[in-house]
Amino acid sequence: MVVADLLGATTHAVLAVAVLSGTTSIPVLAVLAAATSVSTSLFGPASRAAVPELISTVHLQSAYAVLRTSTAVAMLIGLSCSSAVVVLVGPGVAFAVDALSYVVSALCIAAARVPSHRVRGDSRPWADLREGARLVAQRRWVWRTSLHIGTCFATFGAVTTILGPVAVSDGLGGVWAWSVIIAAPSVGALLGCTVGYRIRPVKPLVWAIGCAAVYPIPMVSLALGAPVPVSASAMFLVGLGTSLSLILWDTALNQHIPAELRGRVASIDDLTHLTLTPVALQVAGPLATAYGHRPVLLGCALIIATSAALALLSPHVRNLSSLAATPPSTDTMLCPDTASDHPHAVSAPHQGNPRPANDVEAENVGK
Repeated sequence: MVVADLLGATTHAVLAVAVLSGTTSIPVLAVLAAATSVSTSLFGPASRAAVPELISTVHLQSAYAVLRTSTAVAMLIGLSCSSAVVVLVGPGVAFAVDALSYVVSALCIAAARVPSHRVRGDSRPWADLREGARLVAQRRWVWRTSLHIGTCFATFGAVTTILGPVAVSDGLGGVWAWSVIIAAPSVGALLGCTVGYRIRPVKPLVWAIGCAAVYPIPMVSLALGAPVPVSASAMFLVGLGTSLSLILWDTALNQHIPAELRGRVASIDDLTHLTLTPVALQVAGPLATAYGHRPVLLGCALIIATSAALALLSPHVRNLSSLAATPPSTDTMLCPDTASDHPHAVSAPHQGNPRPANDVEAENVGK
């Protein structure tokens, strides 16, 4: 994570120098954007896997709720401040301030005391990636939920970048209307984080998929040309549902995956989302040009509804139970893909994180 932050700081510092010196070009911007994406891709899975090393299993959901709340607040403040900095002193200084924020983040993470895990001497990136994919494939609840969330992100990305702006420009008010609509999810996310801090559903994946079921609502409202307040309210629900869904998903993922495997599984989860999004963006534009934005918006809503139904058809998804109800003194680890309310579990060491009762059994479940 420190390396990822330092890479992000370097790319933004170089970008600041390029902008201030007037030497920017499309190739330079493309390379720096790619480097920044690498930094983000490294940081995301590592940060998700690090939280359970700092917080006990019972309080894991609360920790993710607090983390997403701080992220949502930082995004709102950052967007406002960045706009002011760009207007007052220019984009070059804004990039320099952004580079400084990466350095501050790296220092904060370096000061944290995260338990380290033994790394195999023969560990290689591609081999680790294949192993992560194998682990995800063996745990049906993981890949089914990850695929559904990735589908939601991909279709919603097509709506926010392509289909939505076209819809509001077609008699709904244009730029000002879209600015109101697109700001609503950020406000809804704050409420979703508050709810995620308080509730403790027994079946977290059922709740996570159910919360994501709000995604089709703004798609239908935009397709039908609903008034701006209606579409903004629908987007507010998307922000609420998304934050709550991700809190429950991250909690379930890190409660039921062994500590040494969390980073790899989180990487595959992120890879799924990153793979589906550009596909949706490439397809949405030509379809909207050929058939109009309204049928495509309704099609996106249907895709998400179908994806949710398919995910919930799996008993592995429906029956996965939360460990939050377990007493703090008895941390346990459920075997993957156990389709029962009374899965096999064993007591974990008092200081340790929950681990599977039998690695061989864990690998063979779901085959």
